[in-house]
Amino acid sequence: MALLLGACAVQSGDENGISVEYTTRQFGVAEWTAQNHCSTFGKRAVLARKGPRQSNYGLIPQTNLAEFDCVK
Repeated sequence: MALLLGACAVQSGDENGISVEYTTRQFGVAEWTAQNHCSTFGKRAVLARKGPRQSNYGLIPQTNLAEFDCVK
């Protein structure tokens, strides 16, 4: 699943959670994406872990990876 939403991209997701890669200054977009994803299962997104910046060799803006759990 590779859904691009401006400043983020969904890496994987199911009814239990979602991983979102996002540009460094756009955590709010990642959180919004996770909330929308989890709401389709009647759940809400809770941040499980936030990874460090991903290496991109200076070619594109810095990105981070956030993992969210979908909980009732």
